[in-house]
Amino acid sequence: MKNFWSKGCKTLIALILLCQTIGMWNTAVASADSNSFGASPFVRTIAGKNVSYALDKAGQLWSWGMNKSREYSLLPQHEDQLSSLRIADIAGDSRTLTVLTVQGEVWLRNSQGTNKLDLQDITNIYAHANYAYAIQKNGNVWRWEDDQEGKTTAPSLIDGLPSPVVKIAASYALLSDGTVYDISYMNSAEKTGLTGIKDIIQGAEGCNLALKNDGTVIGWGYHWQPDGSWILTYGGGDYTNYNNPVTIKGLSGISQIAGGENHFAALTESGKVYVWGQNTKNQLASKENQSSVPTEVSGLPLISSLFGGSEALHNIVIDQQGKLWTWGNNKYGELGIASKVDDEMIPLRVAEPPSVQSAIGLYNMSMDGLASNEIQTWATDGKGGFLALTESQTLFSNDHGNSWQKAAPPTKTSLSTLYYAKDRYFLMPVNRTDPAYWTINGTDWQEVSQLPESISRGQVKWVNGDYVLIGEASLGAGTVVYISKDGVNWTLSAKVDGQFSQVYWNGSLYVGLGSGYKYYGKTTKRNQLVYDAKEGTKVELIVYTSSDLINWKQQSGIIDKSLNYRFVLNGVPETSGFPISQNSNGKFTFDGSSRKFSSADGITFISEPQPTSLTTNKIEMFSGPFSVKGRQLIFGTKWRGEGIMLSSSDSGKTWKKQAVKGIPFGMEVVWTGKQFVGFASESGLIAVSVNGIDWSMKRGPYPYANIDGIAKINGTYSAVGSEFQESVASVLRSKNGINWNSTWLGDRYSSSTPWMTSITAYGAKFIAVGSNRVWTSKDGSSWSQTNSFDSSVRLQQVTTDGSRLYAIGSKGISSFLSVSADGKSWSNVLNKGAEFQGIAIQGKKIAISGYQGKNAVLYSTADGGRNWSTMSIPTKGDSFLNPITVQWVNNSFVAIGDFIYNSTDGIHWTRDSSPLATLIEAEPRSYGYGHMTWSGSSSWYVASGNVFAVADKNGQWSVYHTGYNAENSVRGVIPFGTGVLAYGKEGLLLRITPN
Repeated sequence: MKNFWSKGCKTLIALILLCQTIGMWNTAVASADSNSFGASPFVRTIAGKNVSYALDKAGQLWSWGMNKSREYSLLPQHEDQLSSLRIADIAGDSRTLTVLTVQGEVWLRNSQGTNKLDLQDITNIYAHANYAYAIQKNGNVWRWEDDQEGKTTAPSLIDGLPSPVVKIAASYALLSDGTVYDISYMNSAEKTGLTGIKDIIQGAEGCNLALKNDGTVIGWGYHWQPDGSWILTYGGGDYTNYNNPVTIKGLSGISQIAGGENHFAALTESGKVYVWGQNTKNQLASKENQSSVPTEVSGLPLISSLFGGSEALHNIVIDQQGKLWTWGNNKYGELGIASKVDDEMIPLRVAEPPSVQSAIGLYNMSMDGLASNEIQTWATDGKGGFLALTESQTLFSNDHGNSWQKAAPPTKTSLSTLYYAKDRYFLMPVNRTDPAYWTINGTDWQEVSQLPESISRGQVKWVNGDYVLIGEASLGAGTVVYISKDGVNWTLSAKVDGQFSQVYWNGSLYVGLGSGYKYYGKTTKRNQLVYDAKEGTKVELIVYTSSDLINWKQQSGIIDKSLNYRFVLNGVPETSGFPISQNSNGKFTFDGSSRKFSSADGITFISEPQPTSLTTNKIEMFSGPFSVKGRQLIFGTKWRGEGIMLSSSDSGKTWKKQAVKGIPFGMEVVWTGKQFVGFASESGLIAVSVNGIDWSMKRGPYPYANIDGIAKINGTYSAVGSEFQESVASVLRSKNGINWNSTWLGDRYSSSTPWMTSITAYGAKFIAVGSNRVWTSKDGSSWSQTNSFDSSVRLQQVTTDGSRLYAIGSKGISSFLSVSADGKSWSNVLNKGAEFQGIAIQGKKIAISGYQGKNAVLYSTADGGRNWSTMSIPTKGDSFLNPITVQWVNNSFVAIGDFIYNSTDGIHWTRDSSPLATLIEAEPRSYGYGHMTWSGSSSWYVASGNVFAVADKNGQWSVYHTGYNAENSVRGVIPFGTGVLAYGKEGLLLRITPN
């Protein structure tokens, strides 16, 4: 069995932490379906700090602005991670989003992930700054808090409140009889002077508002004057705290009230909106700096609802047709108007994202590299049946892996794991908001819908006559255990405080096994074992036992503060992360690269060193041992994916390296009873062998290089790039642009050969550049170095006008353009204190794109380089971290970043205002920083393995989603027949042609 956690775990964790640290633009794609934005009237919004949320009548949730992961969006995007929930209400801001489902469950989404609170039968939720509240059906009121790191405290019951409570506004609770209680510091006391109250809000700076049943509004706290006007001392001054409520001047016939960080809004029964307070970000929709009395907002249709947020500097209202209007702060795109303006005074409609159609059925699309072809997870029934999933396909075999059929997967699989139990396969999610599925035949999938509580990292086994499903409970609340007789209907058997991930039956007891906690010190207790003798680390295994799957006893692995744990995060020690398995003889084992753990009963383990002949081969992971004709075989994977097979003729005491024919990749191998089947997941390879030595490939391998450039001469394609995290130079060759052969310039362990970053066809030769070197090749396979620049030079891109070669590169903090007729002698013709990133040439016209500081910059000439013009383009946020490309497309230069600019003469540039350009400016991470080309009849634009666009003969763009889950960034696109071939990171080779 292969699962998501078995590879790249350290890389993934590092990537997640990096993304949380530096922030990234959102990569979700809006789709044109029944759930499209605006298809259903909106019923609820949140104006949060730097972010906005909107819930429509169909229960679909949308967001824009900066969310909890510091991702930016200038247009509404569907909250796909929460799409499986039936949402009834929302509350919160950019730090934490609180969701109430129609089933009365409460979910939180913040920097710690998406988790369900241990609350049931909730009818209402509210939030204010870092506090949130829930009202239970029985009248109980709960409160919890999020700290600056997004950690959530356990919900606490607020005592002493009469029932029923109808709303919570931070420090105040509104009862159904119109009275108000102060619930500060978990105490409850009636607020005097407040009766006949219909609604209540608490803004920042201690300002409070209450709407009375008669349509008037009263206020108390800081800033309110006795005459009902507002003391405008926000941010400093002599605050006066008026605890006695006063009637707000100029308001009557009010139906709703809302507040922001330093302003308030009120809605009249006739549909008009009034605002007052500070106007730091145009939240008052006027040119005044402030207003002490409510003033009507002009330019709005009749409004039915308004909502605020205690930390918001903008407003969102819903008109009587269910459409959204907004104004105020837009620093992070929180207005959703597809504009980068910092703020907006005039109320505008929230923009509807341009339609993104499905390309399936309209275009022929094929992924010829590893992108979307990597095997994400696989499992076997142990009798010759297999099921494997890629990001876009289900692969299944019923003949011991000899032939494979394809079908559509039930869901995105890159964060899911397959298991086989008794008679069916289960697909279990890593994210608890994603559903689990089961199938018997690999084509018909059913959702596991009987689980009353969501889980993550679940595992299913057939144990002692029952299906047993275990997983991590919400918010790290331990382990949940479910049982089923038929694999469809599930019953909660137990909730265990500790964490274990596997369950076995040892003949008399159920055994729950987790990983182990690494520490330094002695091994004095049960299951404290040597983990790495050279490093000096020990591990204490996590072991539980149960006689009935209901009551569990922990045998080892209790956290001991006296132990010197290797690493502790949030009070939990680092685990070793290895799987223990039970063999056919009932013995429990784990074979590591240096140690072997074993147990007869799964309760008490011993640790033994692996044979020296096994450890010296530096195997990172392996399958086996398998017994074949008196020998034992181990199939291993070394650093950078190298495959190795070891054989032993003395029952595993000594091991010798055995040559494997035809398979250069490390594989996970299983014996079916008839033959071996191997999966090299990171190359998409599936292979079979009868003897373990001679292998036949049934699928793949797929090129997995980071491809930086492709050129074509006389029907032969040559591609250049790198592999192993850009450590090893790689070249690819194809006769048809479909089937590719990959070779290394050096070996997989060498990082001394610089990789090529760009290639062009120059007459009958391929010319490539990279690092400080220039290479040439006649066939795209054999390369020779023709020139070496100064060691401090880094060449970025090479192209040609047919008679000369042009290369851009950098030296120190400056960039240059260099020209050569033969690829050997070069002369610089342009030097700038900027970062060059792209070049395009058409005749004597030359355009170069890049950055100067945080601004995009375009250098262009129309006379072959004698005279140059410069255009600087301001960027927003972290856009400067992403590439600016330039290309010649159908009689015009096109520069693309988080914008599109065009130039026909190489001098004058105009900003593109097409729907494609609007989409790129609004959602650059999803649609921007791509590449464009001319196929001979149409302009094509490819942003990633997910998204492309095609312009018709009138220049009108249509945007499509490929249907692949391949967010790999594109590094180039070239014509391919009537379509295009796009290439990029991590084996992206995407062919698209009209159907």
